[in-house]
Amino acid sequence: MHGDHGVAALAPRRRTTTLVMSLLAMVIGCGDHDSTKDDRQDDRVVHAWALGSTADGVVVLSSVDHGKEWRTQSPFGNREPTAIAFANARHGWAVGDFGFSVFQTSDAGETWQTRSIGLSHVGDVATLDARRAVVVGSTDEFGCDGDCPSAGVVTRDAGESWSRPVLADPPATGILRSVCITDRGTGVAVGSATFPFIRNAILVTRDAGATWVNTPDPLGLGTAMVGGPPGTIGEVGTIVPVAAACGGDHTLWIAGTRSPTHPSTRFALVRSDDRGKSWTDLSGGTPPGVTVDALAFADAGAGWATVHADDGSALILRTVDGGVTWRIASRTDASATLVTIAFAGSVGMAAGTVSTENGGSTAGGYLTEDGGMTWTTVRFPDGVRLVTDVALVQ
Repeated sequence: MHGDHGVAALAPRRRTTTLVMSLLAMVIGCGDHDSTKDDRQDDRVVHAWALGSTADGVVVLSSVDHGKEWRTQSPFGNREPTAIAFANARHGWAVGDFGFSVFQTSDAGETWQTRSIGLSHVGDVATLDARRAVVVGSTDEFGCDGDCPSAGVVTRDAGESWSRPVLADPPATGILRSVCITDRGTGVAVGSATFPFIRNAILVTRDAGATWVNTPDPLGLGTAMVGGPPGTIGEVGTIVPVAAACGGDHTLWIAGTRSPTHPSTRFALVRSDDRGKSWTDLSGGTPPGVTVDALAFADAGAGWATVHADDGSALILRTVDGGVTWRIASRTDASATLVTIAFAGSVGMAAGTVSTENGGSTAGGYLTEDGGMTWTTVRFPDGVRLVTDVALVQ
């Protein structure tokens, strides 16, 4: 992986007074056990989890050394993994096609409890804190085929109970596959229906998932602006949303991919600075000839995207101006598809699949510990065939 040394990173500094007080406490023996100490986070340590798939089914992998070494946690059986999210170093969620259920942990993934949620297809999960989470997907209560009603559920009591949020009218259709929510409760969920023609589902919440409203398809408008008629499968210019990202208090992004035959960029991007009320098309600043796979933002300015090029290589892109312009932070040497990217402070990880010498593929990824200046290879345990999502907590 080749790094871009133009990206600066700031190393955290520990205050001298903290060290002096700790030494004094050890010398004079006044170190009675503080029951709150176990719950504090060392700001230098990043806990990582990865949701992967093996021949035996879905597994959760965990690491406490920035992904250098992994161990396998509770397997979930022969199901399709989708997403994983952690609110802190103990409380997290794993979702996928788990039979109308999600899994919840309160001990850093050592054990998992099944929570019934009533969604037939689950696409993604976003967590606000240890008690609040939003899961999105769709239902097939009408026997739908490719155009199922979009749906979501919300918990405010760590999964003990779930409620259906108030959705837009008319309801959106299609499996919602990506969701994000800021600490202030602003969020966006995206997906699409695929039958009988492509219809994008884009929903915005401004109250932490309690209610959702349809937003006029900004990706469709972007297509019209560059001359590609949106609509049916195969039409030049058709855009399908791939990822939603949140940054700052209320800034939202949606990344999508255009038809491969489109003469312009295949990495479509729009941003909203007013909680999803209006959107700005930023597709003119994305690199040409690449297809977007994942998107993440640390704040309203700094963000990253993983894309793949026509030669099969994967690229990690970085922006410092909210998505207006992008530059290559790193490029893989081998064929790869990085379907997820996440950051916690200056530590970031992108993961998915990488090619092997015998022409096959296996789970693989890349790690940065300096804000994206340099990237190193992440090795997952033998037998893990792919990684669909990663979660990092500092």
